Amino acid sequence: MIKTKHFFNLPTSVQSIFNNGYITELNPKIDTTGNRSIVYELYNFNLIFKQLTDKSRRDSDIGALLDLDGINYFPRLYCYKEEDYLVMDKVSGERLSKLLEHKNISNKDLCLIKCQYLDAVNQALHRNRYDWDMKLDHFYWDKEKKHLMLIDFGFI
Repeated sequence: MIKTKHFFNLPTSVQSIFNNGYITELNPKIDTTGNRSIVYELYNFNLIFKQLTDKSRRDSDIGALLDLDGINYFPRLYCYKEEDYLVMDKVSGERLSKLLEHKNISNKDLCLIKCQYLDAVNQALHRNRYDWDMKLDHFYWDKEKKHLMLIDFGFI
């Protein structure tokens, strides 16, 4: 397992789960039927454990998260094992596609999302990453914090 600098900011109880290889504190998987990975949520820690499958692009998410580290529109990566799994932040908020479908978002928030997305893309471009797989399902909007988070890292 490779640990990033963020790993050491996790509570020691979480660190020990991964240090000892006891990944038993997982909630049932988030629905990822037909996807390239199986995603679990760690109890009470707002973390995602993403198990890569044979269909996955292997380490594309890991490489993207390492390159995009420090850009506050992307989750932090805590640890990973190449071609096996990664552990990252669980993003808060709701999928933008769902908010639009239910007309549960204001024009003001849409303008904020647009500005934040442009900022995220600009910062990613400065790290030689480009979002070739943009989908509204990859946008999460936290209404309380007025903050955009992006997932599913088609950034190459």
